[in-house]
Amino acid sequence: MTIEIRNYKDSDLEVCRSLWVVLTQRHRDMYDDQSIGGEGPGKYFDEHLEKVGAENIWLAEFDGTIAGMIGLEENNEGGLVIEPIVVHPDYRNQGIGIALLEHMKEVAKERKMRFLSIKPVARNAQAMELFHRAGFVNLGHVEMFIDFSDKEEKWKPGLKIHGLDCRY
Repeated sequence: MTIEIRNYKDSDLEVCRSLWVVLTQRHRDMYDDQSIGGEGPGKYFDEHLEKVGAENIWLAEFDGTIAGMIGLEENNEGGLVIEPIVVHPDYRNQGIGIALLEHMKEVAKERKMRFLSIKPVARNAQAMELFHRAGFVNLGHVEMFIDFSDKEEKWKPGLKIHGLDCRY
């Protein structure tokens, strides 16, 4: 079983759209909210591609099949942000996520970036464990907000930061 990380090509558009749908559905399921990503979430890949450029998107091929995708965005603080990272469910737990992350670490070093960051949703413990194993152990920003929707029950208790009880 071989994993190859390669740059995005124009012929990859449809498979990348489908991976974006996989990522969106994961978030919909985690938050029990089928409205996340709107109708036809795959089209948001096109917007992302236009925003970051094809040179900032890579694909993971697992035995010749595209199994995952990762992208980079520059920020104003001298670093790069990984957005998105997704591995198709049929190919998870095969080392693809780690391979994508390791590749991004090398890209960030080659570009002489000050840091590389990633912003997982707080509820995605599996992803956070993967990122931690890959060396993402420093916390930078924490986004806190108030949800004014009528779906207050969708938030889970049990996350503590600096001794503060938070929901996620």
